[in-house]
Amino acid sequence: MSTTHADNGHTASAYEQEQEAVRLPPHNTEAEEALLGAVFVDPDRLPELKVQTKMFYRVLNRKIYSAFKQLYAKKKDIDFITVSDILRAGGIEEEPYLIGLLGIVPTSVHIHSYAAIVIETYNRRRMISLAGTIANKAWDEEGEFEDVITTALEGTRNVSGESGDDDPVTSYDAGMAVLDHLSNRRSDPNARRRDIVTGFKDLDRLLVGIEPGSFVVSAGRPGMGKSLFEQMIAYYVAKMGKRVARFNLEMSVTQMMVRAISSTTQVPYKTILNPHAVPDNTWTAINGAIGTISELPIFMDDTASLTMSGLESKLYKLVADHGHIPFVTVDYLQLMSGDKGNRKRIEEISDISRRMKILAKDLDTVIWANAQLSRSVEMRQNKRPVLSDLRDSGTIEQDADIVIFIYRDEYYREDTERPNIAEIEVAKNRNAATGRIDLYFSGEKMRFADLAIGEPIDF
Repeated sequence: MSTTHADNGHTASAYEQEQEAVRLPPHNTEAEEALLGAVFVDPDRLPELKVQTKMFYRVLNRKIYSAFKQLYAKKKDIDFITVSDILRAGGIEEEPYLIGLLGIVPTSVHIHSYAAIVIETYNRRRMISLAGTIANKAWDEEGEFEDVITTALEGTRNVSGESGDDDPVTSYDAGMAVLDHLSNRRSDPNARRRDIVTGFKDLDRLLVGIEPGSFVVSAGRPGMGKSLFEQMIAYYVAKMGKRVARFNLEMSVTQMMVRAISSTTQVPYKTILNPHAVPDNTWTAINGAIGTISELPIFMDDTASLTMSGLESKLYKLVADHGHIPFVTVDYLQLMSGDKGNRKRIEEISDISRRMKILAKDLDTVIWANAQLSRSVEMRQNKRPVLSDLRDSGTIEQDADIVIFIYRDEYYREDTERPNIAEIEVAKNRNAATGRIDLYFSGEKMRFADLAIGEPIDF
């Protein structure tokens, strides 16, 4: 007789192994029947339920619940005769079973309790399926381990959030939800605090706040200040009390910190890197800046070979460990590696940008990704970027909710009439206006500043 060792330490018999092999997935047919019976008692309560047809374990119960939804959508009565007609049209003759459902519960008072059981057992079945998928991926040593982590974290999150809310909604339901949302924003002065603001007043007037779920692309040629711009906004958002995650594929964490110190103290970057030559008062300012920055809720990652699966797994883990991350930055998008081989680079970039948009929506966060424009910009007389410059980089333009271009004329012309000026062009804005604003720029002191105020944003 063959035996195996069970997790609880005892030796499983052949009978126990056989029972395990034929074990049915979690389900509760009594709760399913009680739920269907409650709908028969009070059909008007059907819209209250977050139960989807697929959540029923027994196929016949799925068919009956589907009939309920069809009849309700057509504003027809839900009763023995109407449901029987739909089932019969589908080749199902189950009148005795329907008769049994009619009297299974006397009232609908416990309908939500029955629904909760149906949803829970459905999610247990999903977790079992997910566990199998994770195990298969983990056994595949040729696959990326980050993909295993992403599957586990994203799958668990999807299961825990499953409540039937992914069904299409009516325009009435959507309208009422928007009315509630707008009413809350109108009556509560703090309601808009979920939106991301950059700290640059002219730019914020143009953007009117960046809503959670948005994918923002800040693009330009090298040397325009994209990384500095992202850095200043990230630290401003953190100073407002929001958690920030910064992923930089070009710089180390030390370089990121030194740049932040330079921007805070206005001490040149190169000076900070030579501390033995720094005067005492400057050294005191540097120490103070380090203390201030260290207290901000910022997570930094300098993985140079970051893939999209890696970004997803790291963010899901951050959210699981620390809670909601309202603002995420990536510098820069085209440096990320593709997850799958044998694909053209433009296809990989398109996949990355599309998944960034999905990730922003799933995590209810703003993802701000820097993007580098191709050399084709340099080939024309007017080197100011336009949206078509992004079309060489896959579907970034289509996927982004907001596209911002950064341009500094002095980079190309020493005799420019606009020295120390950075042009910030909001070229695409799905939910608000487009337009251009100017900011003061100092590369030496790592600063952008509002021209109208004459002072950089404070962090």
